[in-house]
Amino acid sequence: MSGSPKRSKGMLVAILWFVCGIAVLAVALKIAFPLPARDDFPPDLPVPLAESELATSLAGMPENDGQASGIFLLPVGIDAFAMRLALVRNAAQTIDAQYYIWEDDLSGRMLLQEIVAAADRGVRVRILIDDNPTAGLDGMWTAINSHPNISVRIYNPLTIRAVRPANYLFDFFRLNRRMHNKSFTVDGVATVVGGRNVGDPYFGASDDTLFIDLDALGVGAVVPAVSQQFQIYWDSEPVYPAARILAKPSGDAIDAYRAPRYPDSALADAYRDAAQGAMAKLQKASEAESPLIWSQVELVYDDPAKGLAKVKNEDLMITRLAGLIGESRKSFDLVSGYFVPTRRGEALLGGLAKRGVETKVVTNSFQVTDVPLVPLRGETASPRRAGSQQPRRHSLQRRRRKRPCQVIRDR
Repeated sequence: MSGSPKRSKGMLVAILWFVCGIAVLAVALKIAFPLPARDDFPPDLPVPLAESELATSLAGMPENDGQASGIFLLPVGIDAFAMRLALVRNAAQTIDAQYYIWEDDLSGRMLLQEIVAAADRGVRVRILIDDNPTAGLDGMWTAINSHPNISVRIYNPLTIRAVRPANYLFDFFRLNRRMHNKSFTVDGVATVVGGRNVGDPYFGASDDTLFIDLDALGVGAVVPAVSQQFQIYWDSEPVYPAARILAKPSGDAIDAYRAPRYPDSALADAYRDAAQGAMAKLQKASEAESPLIWSQVELVYDDPAKGLAKVKNEDLMITRLAGLIGESRKSFDLVSGYFVPTRRGEALLGGLAKRGVETKVVTNSFQVTDVPLVPLRGETASPRRAGSQQPRRHSLQRRRRKRPCQVIRDR
Protein backbone atom coordinates (compact mmCIF):
# COMPACT_ATOMS: atom_id res chain seq x y z
CA MET A 1 0.00 0.00 0.00
CA SER A 2 2.91 2.32 0.67
CA GLY A 3 3.76 2.35 -3.04
CA SER A 4 0.29 3.46 -4.15
CA PRO A 5 0.90 7.23 -3.78
CA LYS A 6 4.09 6.93 -5.82
CA ARG A 7 2.30 4.98 -8.55
CA SER A 8 -0.53 7.52 -8.60
CA LYS A 9 1.94 10.38 -8.80
CA GLY A 10 3.81 8.65 -11.61
CA MET A 11 0.58 8.08 -13.52
CA LEU A 12 -0.40 11.74 -13.07
CA VAL A 13 2.97 12.88 -14.37
CA ALA A 14 2.62 10.56 -17.37
CA ILE A 15 -0.84 11.97 -18.12
CA LEU A 16 0.45 15.53 -17.87
CA TRP A 17 3.32 14.75 -20.24
CA PHE A 18 0.86 13.13 -22.67
CA VAL A 19 -1.46 16.15 -22.59
CA CYS A 20 1.49 18.50 -23.06
CA GLY A 21 2.69 16.40 -25.98
CA ILE A 22 -0.73 16.56 -27.64
CA ALA A 23 -0.84 20.33 -27.10
CA VAL A 24 2.62 20.79 -28.61
CA LEU A 25 1.66 18.57 -31.56
CA ALA A 26 -1.54 20.57 -32.10
CA VAL A 27 0.37 23.86 -32.13
CA ALA A 28 2.98 22.43 -34.50
CA LEU A 29 0.28 21.16 -36.89
CA LYS A 30 -1.52 24.50 -36.85
CA ILE A 31 1.72 26.28 -37.76
CA ALA A 32 2.68 23.74 -40.41
CA PHE A 33 -0.77 23.52 -42.05
CA PRO A 34 -2.33 27.01 -41.96
CA LEU A 35 -5.35 28.13 -43.92
CA PRO A 36 -4.44 30.12 -47.04
CA ALA A 37 -4.74 33.89 -46.94
CA ARG A 38 -8.13 35.23 -47.99
CA ASP A 39 -7.07 38.74 -48.99
CA ASP A 40 -5.42 37.85 -52.27
CA PHE A 41 -8.31 36.53 -54.32
CA PRO A 42 -11.11 38.78 -55.58
CA PRO A 43 -14.80 38.09 -54.95
CA ASP A 44 -16.56 36.17 -57.72
CA LEU A 45 -19.33 38.53 -58.79
CA PRO A 46 -22.58 37.19 -60.29
CA VAL A 47 -22.81 37.60 -64.05
CA PRO A 48 -25.60 39.71 -65.60
CA LEU A 49 -28.22 37.34 -67.00
CA ALA A 50 -29.75 37.76 -70.43
CA GLU A 51 -33.05 36.16 -71.36
CA SER A 52 -32.56 32.41 -71.79
CA GLU A 53 -35.14 30.06 -73.30
CA LEU A 54 -35.93 28.73 -69.82
CA ALA A 55 -36.25 32.26 -68.43
CA THR A 56 -38.50 33.36 -71.29
CA SER A 57 -40.88 30.42 -70.86
CA LEU A 58 -41.15 30.85 -67.09
CA ALA A 59 -41.53 34.62 -67.30
CA GLY A 60 -44.57 34.14 -69.53
CA MET A 61 -46.68 32.62 -66.76
CA PRO A 62 -49.47 34.98 -65.66
CA GLU A 63 -48.94 34.01 -62.00
CA ASN A 64 -45.29 35.08 -62.18
CA ASP A 65 -45.90 38.67 -61.10
CA GLY A 66 -42.60 39.09 -59.27
CA GLN A 67 -44.20 38.66 -55.84
CA ALA A 68 -45.38 35.03 -55.74
CA SER A 69 -43.38 31.81 -56.09
CA GLY A 70 -44.31 28.71 -58.05
CA ILE A 71 -43.58 25.47 -56.20
CA PHE A 72 -43.56 21.87 -57.43
CA LEU A 73 -42.86 19.25 -54.75
CA LEU A 74 -40.43 16.40 -55.45
CA PRO A 75 -41.05 13.67 -52.84
CA VAL A 76 -39.70 10.77 -54.96
CA GLY A 77 -35.94 10.39 -55.20
CA ILE A 78 -35.65 9.59 -58.91
CA ASP A 79 -37.92 12.54 -59.77
CA ALA A 80 -35.79 14.87 -57.66
CA PHE A 81 -32.66 13.70 -59.48
CA ALA A 82 -34.33 13.93 -62.88
CA MET A 83 -35.41 17.52 -62.25
CA ARG A 84 -31.82 18.52 -61.52
CA LEU A 85 -30.70 16.73 -64.67
CA ALA A 86 -33.39 18.48 -66.72
CA LEU A 87 -32.41 21.89 -65.36
CA VAL A 88 -28.75 21.30 -66.29
CA ARG A 89 -29.73 20.30 -69.81
CA ASN A 90 -31.81 23.48 -70.13
CA ALA A 91 -29.12 25.73 -68.65
CA ALA A 92 -27.91 28.45 -71.00
CA GLN A 93 -25.97 30.80 -68.74
CA THR A 94 -25.35 29.79 -65.11
CA ILE A 95 -25.53 26.89 -62.68
CA ASP A 96 -25.03 27.45 -58.94
CA ALA A 97 -24.93 24.29 -56.79
CA GLN A 98 -24.49 24.19 -53.01
CA TYR A 99 -24.34 20.92 -51.03
CA TYR A 100 -23.08 19.27 -47.88
CA ILE A 101 -22.52 15.87 -49.56
CA TRP A 102 -21.77 15.07 -53.20
CA GLU A 103 -20.86 11.42 -53.71
CA ASP A 104 -18.84 9.94 -56.57
CA ASP A 105 -21.44 7.27 -57.30
CA LEU A 106 -24.00 6.70 -60.06
CA SER A 107 -26.15 9.77 -59.43
CA GLY A 108 -23.26 12.01 -58.37
CA ARG A 109 -21.19 11.11 -61.43
CA MET A 110 -24.13 11.42 -63.85
CA LEU A 111 -24.96 14.89 -62.58
CA LEU A 112 -21.32 15.99 -62.82
CA GLN A 113 -21.11 14.69 -66.40
CA GLU A 114 -24.14 16.78 -67.36
CA ILE A 115 -22.63 19.80 -65.59
CA VAL A 116 -19.33 19.38 -67.47
CA ALA A 117 -21.30 19.14 -70.72
CA ALA A 118 -23.07 22.39 -69.82
CA ALA A 119 -19.73 24.04 -69.04
CA ASP A 120 -18.39 22.82 -72.40
CA ARG A 121 -21.17 24.74 -74.15
CA GLY A 122 -20.32 27.93 -72.25
CA VAL A 123 -22.45 27.78 -69.09
CA ARG A 124 -20.70 29.28 -66.06
CA VAL A 125 -20.83 26.81 -63.16
CA ARG A 126 -20.16 27.45 -59.47
CA ILE A 127 -20.15 24.58 -56.96
CA LEU A 128 -19.92 25.19 -53.22
CA ILE A 129 -19.27 22.05 -51.17
CA ASP A 130 -18.71 21.41 -47.48
CA ASP A 131 -15.35 19.77 -46.78
CA ASN A 132 -16.39 17.44 -43.97
CA PRO A 133 -17.76 14.59 -46.17
CA THR A 134 -15.17 14.88 -48.97
CA ALA A 135 -12.75 12.16 -47.81
CA GLY A 136 -11.38 10.39 -50.88
CA LEU A 137 -12.91 12.94 -53.26
CA ASP A 138 -10.05 15.42 -53.67
CA GLY A 139 -9.27 14.02 -57.11
CA MET A 140 -12.86 14.46 -58.26
CA TRP A 141 -13.11 18.09 -57.16
CA THR A 142 -9.63 18.89 -58.45
CA ALA A 143 -10.62 17.59 -61.89
CA ILE A 144 -13.97 19.41 -61.94
CA ASN A 145 -12.35 22.66 -60.81
CA SER A 146 -9.83 22.44 -63.66
CA HIS A 147 -12.53 23.24 -66.24
CA PRO A 148 -12.24 26.90 -67.28
CA ASN A 149 -15.99 27.45 -66.87
CA ILE A 150 -16.32 25.72 -63.49
CA SER A 151 -15.34 27.14 -60.11
CA VAL A 152 -15.38 24.99 -56.97
CA ARG A 153 -15.17 26.48 -53.51
CA ILE A 154 -14.93 24.67 -50.18
CA TYR A 155 -16.64 25.57 -46.91
CA ASN A 156 -14.54 25.31 -43.72
CA PRO A 157 -11.76 23.26 -45.35
CA LEU A 158 -9.43 20.81 -43.66
CA THR A 159 -5.81 21.76 -44.28
CA ILE A 160 -4.30 18.29 -43.70
CA ARG A 161 -5.67 16.22 -46.57
CA ALA A 162 -3.92 12.87 -46.05
CA VAL A 163 -4.73 12.25 -42.36
CA ARG A 164 -7.99 14.12 -41.97
CA PRO A 165 -8.68 13.35 -38.27
CA ALA A 166 -5.45 15.18 -37.39
CA ASN A 167 -7.16 18.47 -38.27
CA TYR A 168 -9.42 18.17 -35.25
CA LEU A 169 -6.44 18.15 -32.88
CA PHE A 170 -5.80 21.86 -33.49
CA ASP A 171 -8.96 23.24 -35.12
CA PHE A 172 -11.89 21.37 -33.59
CA PHE A 173 -14.21 24.30 -32.88
CA ARG A 174 -14.01 25.64 -36.43
CA LEU A 175 -14.28 22.26 -38.09
CA ASN A 176 -17.22 21.21 -35.93
CA ARG A 177 -19.36 23.83 -37.71
CA ARG A 178 -20.56 22.68 -41.11
CA MET A 179 -22.70 23.92 -44.02
CA HIS A 180 -25.86 21.88 -44.64
CA ASN A 181 -27.45 24.26 -47.18
CA LYS A 182 -28.68 22.57 -50.35
CA SER A 183 -29.67 24.45 -53.49
CA PHE A 184 -29.40 23.97 -57.24
CA THR A 185 -30.17 27.10 -59.28
CA VAL A 186 -30.10 27.48 -63.07
CA ASP A 187 -30.05 30.71 -65.10
CA GLY A 188 -31.32 32.63 -62.08
CA VAL A 189 -34.90 31.55 -62.85
CA ALA A 190 -35.37 28.03 -61.44
CA THR A 191 -34.06 26.36 -58.31
CA VAL A 192 -34.32 23.04 -56.47
CA VAL A 193 -34.04 23.24 -52.69
CA GLY A 194 -34.79 20.73 -49.96
CA GLY A 195 -33.26 18.05 -47.82
CA ARG A 196 -31.44 15.91 -50.39
CA ASN A 197 -27.71 15.87 -50.87
CA VAL A 198 -26.27 14.42 -54.10
CA GLY A 199 -25.77 10.67 -53.89
CA ASP A 200 -27.48 7.35 -54.53
CA PRO A 201 -29.06 7.00 -51.04
CA TYR A 202 -30.97 10.26 -51.63
CA PHE A 203 -32.25 9.42 -55.11
CA GLY A 204 -33.44 5.84 -54.65
CA ALA A 205 -30.39 4.30 -56.33
CA SER A 206 -28.85 2.47 -53.37
CA ASP A 207 -29.44 -1.16 -52.37
CA ASP A 208 -28.13 -0.43 -48.89
CA THR A 209 -29.42 2.82 -47.40
CA LEU A 210 -32.32 4.94 -48.67
CA PHE A 211 -33.06 8.38 -47.27
CA ILE A 212 -36.69 9.45 -47.65
CA ASP A 213 -36.72 13.18 -48.25
CA LEU A 214 -38.43 16.11 -49.91
CA ASP A 215 -37.21 18.65 -52.44
CA ALA A 216 -39.09 21.40 -54.24
CA LEU A 217 -38.67 23.05 -57.61
CA GLY A 218 -39.12 26.79 -57.19
CA VAL A 219 -39.62 29.57 -59.73
CA GLY A 220 -40.63 33.19 -59.34
CA ALA A 221 -39.81 35.41 -56.38
CA VAL A 222 -38.06 32.73 -54.32
CA VAL A 223 -35.27 32.23 -56.88
CA PRO A 224 -33.52 35.60 -56.39
CA ALA A 225 -33.62 34.93 -52.64
CA VAL A 226 -31.93 31.54 -53.11
CA SER A 227 -29.38 33.10 -55.46
CA GLN A 228 -28.66 35.82 -52.91
CA GLN A 229 -28.02 33.32 -50.12
CA PHE A 230 -25.72 31.37 -52.45
CA GLN A 231 -23.75 34.53 -53.22
CA ILE A 232 -23.50 35.40 -49.52
CA TYR A 233 -22.06 31.96 -48.76
CA TRP A 234 -19.84 31.96 -51.85
CA ASP A 235 -18.10 35.16 -50.74
CA SER A 236 -18.14 34.40 -47.00
CA GLU A 237 -15.11 34.15 -44.72
CA PRO A 238 -15.27 30.34 -44.13
CA VAL A 239 -15.14 29.63 -47.90
CA TYR A 240 -11.95 29.07 -49.93
CA PRO A 241 -11.30 28.36 -53.63
CA ALA A 242 -10.62 24.67 -54.18
CA ALA A 243 -7.35 25.49 -55.95
CA ARG A 244 -6.00 26.92 -52.67
CA ILE A 245 -6.80 23.72 -50.76
CA LEU A 246 -6.40 20.82 -53.19
CA ALA A 247 -3.45 19.56 -55.22
CA LYS A 248 -3.01 20.58 -58.85
CA PRO A 249 -4.80 18.33 -61.38
CA SER A 250 -3.25 16.53 -64.30
CA GLY A 251 -3.84 18.14 -67.67
CA ASP A 252 -6.56 15.72 -68.83
CA ALA A 253 -8.27 15.02 -65.49
CA ILE A 254 -11.55 16.61 -66.60
CA ASP A 255 -11.88 14.16 -69.52
CA ALA A 256 -12.90 11.39 -67.12
CA TYR A 257 -16.10 13.36 -66.49
CA ARG A 258 -16.98 13.61 -70.16
CA ALA A 259 -17.16 9.87 -70.87
CA PRO A 260 -20.10 7.92 -69.37
CA ARG A 261 -18.97 5.92 -66.36
CA TYR A 262 -22.04 3.66 -66.33
CA PRO A 263 -22.83 3.10 -70.05
CA ASP A 264 -24.57 -0.25 -69.53
CA SER A 265 -26.42 0.51 -66.30
CA ALA A 266 -30.17 -0.15 -66.34
CA LEU A 267 -30.56 2.26 -63.44
CA ALA A 268 -28.68 4.97 -65.34
CA ASP A 269 -31.03 4.41 -68.28
CA ALA A 270 -34.01 4.78 -65.95
CA TYR A 271 -32.56 8.05 -64.65
CA ARG A 272 -32.11 9.35 -68.20
CA ASP A 273 -35.71 8.41 -69.08
CA ALA A 274 -36.94 10.15 -65.92
CA ALA A 275 -35.02 13.26 -66.95
CA GLN A 276 -37.06 13.38 -70.16
CA GLY A 277 -40.23 13.36 -68.06
CA ALA A 278 -38.84 16.14 -65.88
CA MET A 279 -38.07 18.21 -68.97
CA ALA A 280 -41.68 17.79 -70.03
CA LYS A 281 -42.80 19.09 -66.62
CA LEU A 282 -40.57 22.14 -67.08
CA GLN A 283 -42.14 22.78 -70.47
CA LYS A 284 -45.65 22.51 -68.97
CA ALA A 285 -44.76 24.99 -66.25
CA SER A 286 -45.72 27.87 -68.55
CA GLU A 287 -48.92 26.24 -69.83
CA ALA A 288 -52.46 26.40 -68.51
CA GLU A 289 -52.20 22.97 -66.85
CA SER A 290 -49.01 23.99 -65.03
CA PRO A 291 -48.17 21.65 -62.11
CA LEU A 292 -46.83 24.60 -60.08
CA ILE A 293 -48.54 25.78 -56.92
CA TRP A 294 -48.29 29.57 -56.59
CA SER A 295 -47.98 31.07 -53.14
CA GLN A 296 -46.03 33.48 -50.95
CA VAL A 297 -42.73 31.88 -49.90
CA GLU A 298 -40.18 33.09 -47.37
CA LEU A 299 -36.62 31.71 -47.50
CA VAL A 300 -34.91 31.29 -44.12
CA TYR A 301 -31.22 30.39 -43.72
CA ASP A 302 -28.30 30.82 -41.36
CA ASP A 303 -25.66 33.50 -41.80
CA PRO A 304 -22.45 31.73 -42.97
CA ALA A 305 -20.62 33.51 -40.14
CA LYS A 306 -22.27 30.90 -37.91
CA GLY A 307 -19.42 28.65 -39.02
CA LEU A 308 -17.07 30.99 -37.19
CA ALA A 309 -19.35 31.43 -34.15
CA LYS A 310 -19.91 35.08 -35.10
CA VAL A 311 -23.72 35.16 -35.20
CA LYS A 312 -26.02 36.33 -32.40
CA ASN A 313 -28.74 33.95 -31.23
CA GLU A 314 -31.50 36.23 -32.49
CA ASP A 315 -30.04 36.04 -36.00
CA LEU A 316 -29.90 32.23 -36.14
CA MET A 317 -32.23 30.38 -38.49
CA ILE A 318 -33.75 28.38 -35.64
CA THR A 319 -34.71 31.61 -33.85
CA ARG A 320 -36.35 33.02 -36.97
CA LEU A 321 -38.15 29.72 -37.62
CA ALA A 322 -39.49 29.69 -34.08
CA GLY A 323 -41.04 33.10 -34.70
CA LEU A 324 -42.71 31.91 -37.91
CA ILE A 325 -43.93 28.70 -36.28
CA GLY A 326 -45.45 30.68 -33.43
CA GLU A 327 -47.61 32.59 -35.94
CA SER A 328 -49.42 29.40 -37.07
CA ARG A 329 -53.20 29.70 -36.78
CA LYS A 330 -54.77 26.47 -38.05
CA SER A 331 -52.17 23.76 -38.53
CA PHE A 332 -48.45 23.13 -38.29
CA ASP A 333 -46.68 20.08 -39.76
CA LEU A 334 -43.03 19.36 -38.99
CA VAL A 335 -41.03 16.64 -40.75
CA SER A 336 -37.49 16.15 -39.46
CA GLY A 337 -35.09 13.24 -39.35
CA TYR A 338 -33.41 14.79 -36.32
CA PHE A 339 -36.12 15.85 -33.88
CA VAL A 340 -34.73 17.17 -30.59
CA PRO A 341 -37.17 19.89 -29.52
CA THR A 342 -35.40 20.97 -26.28
CA ARG A 343 -37.45 22.66 -23.58
CA ARG A 344 -37.89 25.78 -25.70
CA GLY A 345 -39.22 23.80 -28.64
CA GLU A 346 -41.33 21.72 -26.29
CA ALA A 347 -42.99 24.87 -24.98
CA LEU A 348 -43.47 26.22 -28.51
CA LEU A 349 -45.21 23.11 -29.85
CA GLY A 350 -47.23 22.68 -26.68
CA GLY A 351 -48.33 26.30 -26.93
CA LEU A 352 -49.60 25.71 -30.47
CA ALA A 353 -51.59 22.69 -29.32
CA LYS A 354 -53.12 24.65 -26.44
CA ARG A 355 -54.29 27.32 -28.89
CA GLY A 356 -56.03 24.67 -30.96
CA VAL A 357 -53.47 24.62 -33.77
CA GLU A 358 -53.36 21.10 -35.21
CA THR A 359 -49.71 20.14 -34.76
CA LYS A 360 -48.07 17.06 -36.28
CA VAL A 361 -44.48 15.86 -36.10
CA VAL A 362 -43.02 13.12 -38.30
CA THR A 363 -39.57 11.80 -37.41
CA ASN A 364 -37.41 8.68 -37.49
CA SER A 365 -37.86 5.66 -35.31
CA PHE A 366 -34.81 4.48 -33.38
CA GLN A 367 -34.45 1.45 -35.69
CA VAL A 368 -33.81 3.49 -38.83
CA THR A 369 -31.98 6.60 -37.69
CA ASP A 370 -28.36 7.09 -38.72
CA VAL A 371 -27.69 9.10 -35.52
CA PRO A 372 -28.96 6.99 -32.58
CA LEU A 373 -28.31 9.73 -30.03
CA VAL A 374 -31.02 11.90 -31.58
CA PRO A 375 -34.06 9.74 -30.72
CA LEU A 376 -32.54 8.97 -27.32
CA ARG A 377 -32.20 12.68 -26.63
CA GLY A 378 -35.68 13.22 -28.05
CA GLU A 379 -37.18 10.85 -25.51
CA THR A 380 -35.83 13.02 -22.70
CA ALA A 381 -37.21 16.16 -24.32
CA SER A 382 -40.54 14.99 -25.73
CA PRO A 383 -43.51 17.37 -25.90
CA ARG A 384 -45.65 15.29 -23.56
CA ARG A 385 -45.22 17.72 -20.65
CA ALA A 386 -46.43 20.71 -22.64
CA GLY A 387 -50.14 20.44 -21.85
CA SER A 388 -53.23 18.31 -22.09
CA GLN A 389 -53.53 18.77 -25.85
CA GLN A 390 -50.36 17.28 -27.26
CA PRO A 391 -48.74 17.42 -30.71
CA ARG A 392 -49.09 14.14 -32.53
CA ARG A 393 -45.76 12.44 -33.13
CA HIS A 394 -45.27 9.81 -35.80
CA SER A 395 -42.15 7.71 -36.42
CA LEU A 396 -41.03 6.28 -39.74
CA GLN A 397 -39.96 2.65 -39.99
CA ARG A 398 -37.86 0.71 -42.50
CA ARG A 399 -36.42 3.49 -44.65
CA ARG A 400 -34.40 6.21 -43.06
CA ARG A 401 -35.60 9.76 -43.13
CA LYS A 402 -32.71 12.17 -43.12
CA ARG A 403 -34.31 15.54 -43.65
CA PRO A 404 -32.93 18.54 -41.76
CA CYS A 405 -36.28 20.26 -41.46
CA GLN A 406 -39.42 20.67 -43.54
CA VAL A 407 -42.11 22.99 -42.23
CA ILE A 408 -45.64 23.42 -43.54
CA ARG A 409 -47.69 26.14 -41.96
CA ASP A 410 -51.35 26.95 -42.71
CA ARG A 411 -52.09 30.45 -41.54
